[in-house]
Amino acid sequence: MKAQILMVMLLFSLVISSAFAQRSNPDKTSLIPDHPLVKTLKLLDNGWNQPQALKSINENFQLNEIEVQGWADGEWRPQLKTEHTYQSGNRVESRGYFLPVPDGTWELSSKNIFTFENNYLTSITQQGISEGVPVSQEKSLYTYQQIAGQTFIQSVEYQTWNSSENEWTNEDRSTITVENGMLSEVLEEVWMNDQWELYERYTYEETGGDVVETTQMYDSSLEDWVNYEQYVYLDLTSPELYDRLIEFIDYVEDGRSFVVLEILPDYISYEWDDVEETWIPVERQITEVSSSLRNNATSANSITLQSYDEDSEEWAVFLEYITGSADNGNPVSFSLYIAEETVEGEAGALILVYAEDYNYDENNLLESILNYGNLFGNSYKQLNDELSLTGRVLLTWGGVSTSITPDEQPLSFRLNAAYPNPFNPSTVIPFQLASASDVQIQVFDMLGRRVATLIDEFKPAGNHTVRFEASGLSSGVYMIRFTAPGAQQTRSVSLIK
Repeated sequence: MKAQILMVMLLFSLVISSAFAQRSNPDKTSLIPDHPLVKTLKLLDNGWNQPQALKSINENFQLNEIEVQGWADGEWRPQLKTEHTYQSGNRVESRGYFLPVPDGTWELSSKNIFTFENNYLTSITQQGISEGVPVSQEKSLYTYQQIAGQTFIQSVEYQTWNSSENEWTNEDRSTITVENGMLSEVLEEVWMNDQWELYERYTYEETGGDVVETTQMYDSSLEDWVNYEQYVYLDLTSPELYDRLIEFIDYVEDGRSFVVLEILPDYISYEWDDVEETWIPVERQITEVSSSLRNNATSANSITLQSYDEDSEEWAVFLEYITGSADNGNPVSFSLYIAEETVEGEAGALILVYAEDYNYDENNLLESILNYGNLFGNSYKQLNDELSLTGRVLLTWGGVSTSITPDEQPLSFRLNAAYPNPFNPSTVIPFQLASASDVQIQVFDMLGRRVATLIDEFKPAGNHTVRFEASGLSSGVYMIRFTAPGAQQTRSVSLIK
């Protein structure tokens, strides 16, 4: 099993204690299954539910801070913290902090910068901190498509910062195909030999009352796609699948990390047998009602993951998680059980290893997550249903803001890298202003002739973007000149038709 679910959560800068346990134990196999739908979550949310992306699902409140604390020697000890900054209702920055020593001062460890255009997310830039200075590390770029009056995500491109060349380097990208208003295919490519190479694709189709996802890998020697794996989501329609994925994103944003697994639909997975040229069952998920109630839950579900034994043609449970809910539908508890390995190497009795309790404030907002047990280490097995308190996550909410406060102003006047670049026929140019001021952004060709004036006006302080539409220009390199009080910068972009 892999660990993509927690990686998706980390993308949204959630400081969840279990996620940090994963990161600090990279050689450990994740106890959380690699549900195949996870790889579409970010893509789908940015296109389908974009106005709500990267902020609380609650219209009146936004998530401002998340703090992780450990329980040791009878007291709470702060460990990690994330702070969010908003502008016009969108999250524009997230800052991660850690405590190098107990009772010390918080030190900045990471920053994520989010840019928007017309309320749509256009980029996420991840920065590390070197000697107190933010250093670019990774960036995700988003483009969109209009279909029948609706906006859908079109592509997500991932880049890394090449410090020696002082430029961004392509790594991989996903291109999304939408048919009849529904996701039908995602094409994955990798950047090799200065060009995009086909790597993987997964398609969705509704058949026989189920949704079938088929993953294929590209074989360059055959110059064709070959079957890899298949997931059948039982008794589900495509619209129902989309609704579940959006709900998943909302729960991740609120910080309820493991409980989101209940939202993911039951499935049967298969792998392709090249010899027999048929699909072989591998794993399945089954959801049933549970009588195990914790933290004032009034109802609960048991979700088991089972592996298929070809020899005995039987299914064996290797993992179970139980989620409890209150009368109002709020998730209030989560318990994780794994199967002991017997002498013969088979799955044995289920043992409780980890649990979470979810508590809410008077506004029905998630206020704290209590952690019990430890996913890793010598104490990770528990022979009864009692686990020791090990940590908590505290969430701080505020009213939805429409502007940034003075101490959240950008530190400088700056022209940032355009995306995409190279481009055809348009590219987005982000820039930031330390204070409200006149700003001018012009475009010149390589002969020094001005071909466009994108902005020449007074702008408020903050992060901004402007689009350069070059459909009437010929292919070539163009210079973007940014002029603001006390600052002038120039960046190049390449138009390729």
